[in-house]
Amino acid sequence: MDIFETIRNKFSSLAERPDEEIDLVRAALLIARMSYPDLNESVYRRYLSELAGRLRSRLNESDRPVAMIEKLNRILFEEEGFRGNRHNYFDPDNSFINRVVDRKLGIPITLSLIYTEVGKKAGMRLSGIALPGHFITGLTDESGRILIDPFNRGAILSEEECRTMAGGRLGEEKDFDTRRLNSAKPKEILIRMLRNLKAFYRQTNKDMEAFQMLHWILTLDPGSMAELRERGLLYEALGNTDRAVEDLERYLELSPGAETERIIGSKIEKLKKKSTQLH
Repeated sequence: MDIFETIRNKFSSLAERPDEEIDLVRAALLIARMSYPDLNESVYRRYLSELAGRLRSRLNESDRPVAMIEKLNRILFEEEGFRGNRHNYFDPDNSFINRVVDRKLGIPITLSLIYTEVGKKAGMRLSGIALPGHFITGLTDESGRILIDPFNRGAILSEEECRTMAGGRLGEEKDFDTRRLNSAKPKEILIRMLRNLKAFYRQTNKDMEAFQMLHWILTLDPGSMAELRERGLLYEALGNTDRAVEDLERYLELSPGAETERIIGSKIEKLKKKSTQLH
């Protein structure tokens, strides 16, 4: 068994676990190992633990939430130099947790993951929040929740600012659903990371890498209709007729009455005829 098969098997095993048992850092490092198979996981886990230890030593029981945020911000953004990669936002290294740590550069979701994990290890009640087009973090205490933007050096956001961020992606005609401010579950976070990578690979015509991201998204969420359709069409392009039919039929099963039903149904019939001829 080669290293990539081992990584895929580990990811499949991880995907079978309930959300509360998923180690996000470990999962993010597994994703990174598809491009950096020799990375030493313990190096990055130890680094994050050291940052958490540094934060823990500075926190006091009397600290108010804003003071805790300021101390975490100081460590990550002033002392360690983490920052958002605005100049090369779509670089895939922004999505690989090892490279984010190495370069101190990332995008909202990976910077939020580091921010959340370091804070949680130090005792802060942090969680990721998946806004449309942007990923942030929330700190919860008995008085409520504070919204934080790690991509912008840990700036504190108002709910209205989050509405504005989301509005640009949703369109003015759609109301902002406050449920979008709920904490994202680990599998939701991983799927979002994988979709970022999938988009990059599709844009750069790296079909096999895009296929791997699609496969992992569907491993985490077998009922994801968009990915079923996309993987089915990619299977078709790769010449795997039987798998293409399997995915596209599952897509139609999950989305009866979809606008594309006639088109996809016709494609399935053609693929079945092709498969019969090949056999």
